[in-house]
Amino acid sequence: MIETRKDNTLAIILTVGLHVGLIVMLLLTSLVSCQRTEISAAGEPIQATLAFSNADLRAAQQAIKASPPAKPELVEQAPAPQPVPSPAPQDSDIPIQNKPQKPQDQPDTVDQEDINRNALLKAEAERKEQEERTRQAQVDLTEDIERQQEAERKQRLREQYEAIKQERVNA
Repeated sequence: MIETRKDNTLAIILTVGLHVGLIVMLLLTSLVSCQRTEISAAGEPIQATLAFSNADLRAAQQAIKASPPAKPELVEQAPAPQPVPSPAPQDSDIPIQNKPQKPQDQPDTVDQEDINRNALLKAEAERKEQEERTRQAQVDLTEDIERQQEAERKQRLREQYEAIKQERVNA
């Protein structure tokens, strides 16, 4: 279906209208959104300065020296690791193989999946070919029947023509 100029104009107008509507909605929501007001304490912010004298510093150092030594904190040690349980023996009727099998002299180099895929493809192709042969045989049979009917019709017409000719000769 071919679009007309009217269709294109209408589409552009609707698109512009949609975008303008979205922008207006965003602006309105920004005006209506909750305003956060910061609460401040009354008065000026408090400012403080830490000042101490040399006498205060010496008194603190003497108090540190006079205090008993700190006890070392007890560090919790992780418990000793549990022994790994030994695996339970497996019960089997087949005795354990004492020596490994010999490697194959000529290992399989053919990919079994490719063989299976190729076999499936080959079977599918053979099935299609058989269907085609059957269809062709039906077509040939139909053509043979039509030729035979045509030949029989021509034979009847010849016989009728000969009969009419014979009647005219005899008359």
